[in-house]
Amino acid sequence: MKRNKILVLVLVVALSLSTLSVLSGCAQSTSTPTPTSTTPPSPTSTAPPPPPPVPKVTIALWEQMDPGEKTLLTKNITTFTEAVKAQYAVTFDIVHYGTEDLRSNFQTAALAGSGPDIVYGPNDNVGPFSTLNLIKPLDDVFGAAFWGKFMPNAVDSMKLNGKIWAMPDRVGNHLMLIYNKTLVPTPPTNSDEMIAMGKALYKEEGGKPVQWGVVWNTQEPFFHVPWLGGFGGWVMDDQGQPTLNSQGMIDSLAFGKMLLDEQVSPVGADYNIAESLFKTGQAGMIINGDWALGGYKTDIKDFQWGVTRIPMIVATGNWPTPMVSSKGYSINVKVKPEVLPAVKAFLEFMATTAIQSQWVRDLSILPSLKEAMQDPIITSDPILKGSAYQVETGKPMPTVPELRAVWDSYRPSMQGVFGGQLTPAEAAPKMQSDAVAAIAAMTQ
Repeated sequence: MKRNKILVLVLVVALSLSTLSVLSGCAQSTSTPTPTSTTPPSPTSTAPPPPPPVPKVTIALWEQMDPGEKTLLTKNITTFTEAVKAQYAVTFDIVHYGTEDLRSNFQTAALAGSGPDIVYGPNDNVGPFSTLNLIKPLDDVFGAAFWGKFMPNAVDSMKLNGKIWAMPDRVGNHLMLIYNKTLVPTPPTNSDEMIAMGKALYKEEGGKPVQWGVVWNTQEPFFHVPWLGGFGGWVMDDQGQPTLNSQGMIDSLAFGKMLLDEQVSPVGADYNIAESLFKTGQAGMIINGDWALGGYKTDIKDFQWGVTRIPMIVATGNWPTPMVSSKGYSINVKVKPEVLPAVKAFLEFMATTAIQSQWVRDLSILPSLKEAMQDPIITSDPILKGSAYQVETGKPMPTVPELRAVWDSYRPSMQGVFGGQLTPAEAAPKMQSDAVAAIAAMTQ
């Protein structure tokens, strides 16, 4: 009986516990559930990577510019370095040389595998530099669209053996007649008029000349070449062979000697003497190049001056033929690959209409770009108009290396004629034989 009471008690307790569990579950099921956050986790914040460092580039440039040109080039370089600062941190190392020193120093340095990245100078450097494989053919650097922007004669002046060896920044580099309007109100149009004016302008004081008619550099053959062409001669043929022993050479030497003997021009005048006489008002006319025009604008204050063609030769009916060429930029064949893109960008910058028009305005230099040549300043400026008028009768300067031998053979015999040591008939064959020998020595 006692055992049965215990079993009943156990069952009651178990039933009670089961009921409490069910009630507890029901209470939980009717309560408000605790909300669960659905906000996504914040992404990890990261700063953008810093831009790669701008490469530092130094461009070495050798040039033979006059002071006004060098000043403007420096301004252009400042503008360029600012324009490309996001691509390159460019600095320039510029060295100035005279024309002959530039040629010889660049050849020496480049043959040794060094020298500047860019060399700037006249187009007659193209011959020796390209023949010695010292400069890059620029057809490999710039495409046809780039060269299509230039005046054809400017590009042609930089060609040799079908390749372009320099980027021209101007066309001209030519001689012309520049006259003092006070002494020469109307310039001569032919050689007879020039001679008559020159004789009339000559004056002495105390037995010494104080005023001349026409001054020119009688020491350099480049300044005699216009007369040579006017008398039907030239320095070499299309095959690069000298043609100095000609009737044109004899007649043109005789003409130059007559100008000295008749006191139209001073004996022994070099470039500096002629320049000084004209700038100081002691000469009515000077035969000088377009490179001098910018300086004349700045330096000549006492008189007005004009520009026109060198007068026609009456004896032949021909206009004198000054050499027409370009100056420009060549690239060293050993330029470092990491420097070449900046060099290319600089030359592209210098071949823009804005830059070339600035050179026209500041220095009266005729541009090499077609678009820049249409600048109204050229058609409205009498100085530039006169310079362009002279270009029309010029002849291209040969780019072959042999021209150097021709100059070196031409010079002493020409000076001998003007100094009275040789006759024109003696000088012409001597020039020719000396040139042939010098060219032969170049090829040994």
